[in-house]
Amino acid sequence: MRHLVFVCHGLLGMNATLHKFEAALNQALGDDYKAVLLCHSWGYTETLYGIDHLGRLAADEILRTCAQHDVWSISLIGISLGGLVLRRAATLLYMAKNIPGSSNSIVFEHYTSLGSPHMGVADDAGVFTRFACRWLLGQTGLDLTDPAFLHDAMVTKDDLLAMSAFKTRTAVCNEVSDVRVGYWSSSLGKMGDYTGPSNPVAALDWRIIPTGFNSFFSHSIVSMNSFFIAQWTPLLDKIIESWDIAK
Repeated sequence: MRHLVFVCHGLLGMNATLHKFEAALNQALGDDYKAVLLCHSWGYTETLYGIDHLGRLAADEILRTCAQHDVWSISLIGISLGGLVLRRAATLLYMAKNIPGSSNSIVFEHYTSLGSPHMGVADDAGVFTRFACRWLLGQTGLDLTDPAFLHDAMVTKDDLLAMSAFKTRTAVCNEVSDVRVGYWSSSLGKMGDYTGPSNPVAALDWRIIPTGFNSFFSHSIVSMNSFFIAQWTPLLDKIIESWDIAK
């Protein structure tokens, strides 16, 4: 094994729903790669504590796992909110790596988000989604509806340097029928009807993969829920293809 692939679930998510995705990822990638589900130390409701808080937890867990295996080449797959959490974690890891005397030797390989609200949640989201973000989902919900956080706090110089350090950046997006995350948001404003402020992270080279899903359960499918394995299995091949891994 020479490479670790860290997978982070979304808001109120559970690793129990991702074991089939973990197994499929390991089988598809081969012996040189190992998929690792993050969030083992997180409580179910801790995903409500804000993106910065979760990013710090993820960064700590990634560092511990890399040190445990003595493997420092990593890729990140963020599912829904997990995409933003791992962007924050990548920034923290990048900053720590550049501290003189740091033992952090991480090498960034690939970043992939699956239906992630990079541009937040706006009025085109479902009524329940908007209500939940503003009143039920704690600091995380407020983060997702706060342009100042999404376009300033999440887009510092270090954020841009960290994201540019990845060899590939891929955003998997539902074009239609996603009542939680709009196409414009999951594609970083590159696709769909987006007229808001631009996001400097979007100016980097991104590969956009539309899912083609058209179902009430589109977000659950792109979240790689084990219950929908038949629907998302073909998508896995497209994700790995986007990484340009030499076989």
